[in-house]
Amino acid sequence: MSLNANAPSADLSGELDRSGASARPEAARPHLPARHRFACLHVVATFCLLAFGASVTSNDAGLAVPDWPTTYGDLNPIAPYLRGLVSGLIALEHNHRVFGMVVGLLTIVLATWLWRTGETTTRRRLGAWLLALVCVQGGLGGLTVHMKLPAAVSIAHGMLAQTFFCLSIVTAWLLSREARDAGEARRSGAPLAAPPSLVKAARFAFAVIYLQLFFGALVRHTVAKSRVPTFGDSAVVLHMCFALVVLIAIGRLVATTSAVERLDGRLLRPVFALAGLVFLQLLLGLLAVATRTDPLVTVLHVITGAALLGTSCFVVVRTRALAGGASVETAAGTAA
Repeated sequence: MSLNANAPSADLSGELDRSGASARPEAARPHLPARHRFACLHVVATFCLLAFGASVTSNDAGLAVPDWPTTYGDLNPIAPYLRGLVSGLIALEHNHRVFGMVVGLLTIVLATWLWRTGETTTRRRLGAWLLALVCVQGGLGGLTVHMKLPAAVSIAHGMLAQTFFCLSIVTAWLLSREARDAGEARRSGAPLAAPPSLVKAARFAFAVIYLQLFFGALVRHTVAKSRVPTFGDSAVVLHMCFALVVLIAIGRLVATTSAVERLDGRLLRPVFALAGLVFLQLLLGLLAVATRTDPLVTVLHVITGAALLGTSCFVVVRTRALAGGASVETAAGTAA
């Protein structure tokens, strides 16, 4: 499933770079470990930012700081700490903003690095997309404050964060040695490690998990915003019923994976990790309602959902790269 129809997804064999020169073959491109490690750091930082955002929403701290982009009149993010303002709910909201700035700076560095060293147009575009999305995400965060947490803007803010997280994962994988080796193996005619049926199952699982996170955001920013949600709320019922669809989708993926003889362990491990995460997520969802949306439980529920989405995105990219009919660059663009 493509989250954005305009995201980069072209097969780049023989593409031209911006200077008009033909892109170098994958085998001739040097692997840059430092760049890959930095991209992985970007993924971890983005996941941590999702946790900060979940804490803000779960503790109803979104308006603890009533102004934006300033914090109680200070544009300098360090000043509130020096003034002793950062405590309680204010700490949750302000720390979320500060960490968002950190992720923004990391994104600028990564996008610049990709623009200067990206061997293909797709890699440069991924950096540009990351930079564009983080700017839009910051703007949506400001709108949620100025408009007093409207449901539509808050849901868009949450879902764009998940999309950004997936794009960060795609970028990190594409910059890995594994991605380069997969491209070389494809061109050399090596046996494929993943059948097309596995690719389809992985894409379906990713699509339904993404949609389920939207239903979860709908509950958090509508029903749960004004009162404790119950099993009788239509949004909660929809969210719970669709959880069964997610369970079926991941079960289908596990079954498809298990049916392939001597499947590469690089595909087995993340798929079985998905199976474990989905059962943990179901338990946390039930606990969230049973404990009347205890903040700790809901935060864990949100970040486990993000882990599910990110892992399924990783499975899509990896299976597409190891299956027939798509280049490595196309595999990354499809998931993005």
